[in-house]
Amino acid sequence: GVFAFVIRMVQPSFTLQKSVRDANGNGDGEPNEVLTYRIKASNLAGAGNGLEVVATDTLPDGITYVPGTLRLLHNPGDVTASYTDASGDDQAEYIENGSIRTVRFRMGTGATATVGGTIPGGDSCVVEFQVTINPPTPGLPLSPITNIARLDSKSEANVNYLDEGTAIITPVLENLLPVVITSVEARLNNNSTATVNWATSMEIDSRIFEVERSQDGFTFRSVFTTDAAGNSRSEEHTSELQS
Repeated sequence: GVFAFVIRMVQPSFTLQKSVRDANGNGDGEPNEVLTYRIKASNLAGAGNGLEVVATDTLPDGITYVPGTLRLLHNPGDVTASYTDASGDDQAEYIENGSIRTVRFRMGTGATATVGGTIPGGDSCVVEFQVTINPPTPGLPLSPITNIARLDSKSEANVNYLDEGTAIITPVLENLLPVVITSVEARLNNNSTATVNWATSMEIDSRIFEVERSQDGFTFRSVFTTDAAGNSRSEEHTSELQS
């Protein structure tokens, strides 16, 4: 007789978690402050092996990598390590290619200087690195920093898997107005109206703008309201008022 067997391979099921911790511990980013990014790749219990596991983090504008901070905090078998920034000598590197700056970790058991290793179901790998927040352009506030990490792996059936994790840190807003107005212009028109133009370089959670009018420079009354941008890095507004 002829016997036929079907071997069904269990696929990996990864979750990539990305977190950020600021040096001051207040959850807000400040110029020159050190941020610690942590990346955790978890393979669901009962899932198949994840092979050739690699985590890649392309750094966004506004931060600078701190040399010598690539670390392995947990690997299958509770292995820990510190890595150099160079390529080709261990399981991680920091790469600058023009304006593109990338941190890369090859995760899992058996990872080498060129190929990612294996993370079995029910296990995980945790890595971290540090950056500093660049001071903003004079006169401009810090922007929120959004950093996305990517996880690539394969199943034993050679199927590719991808997941992403995001970490966001917002700037300190203490002593910072939520709206930065860069220009205001008022013009009297020939039809007994006035046109008011203004521009902002930043709006944070802004709801409305209210234009007020005064006959003596001391007592003002509201004559016009318009919707604000909410959250914006560049916005222009115009209103036409009856004189």
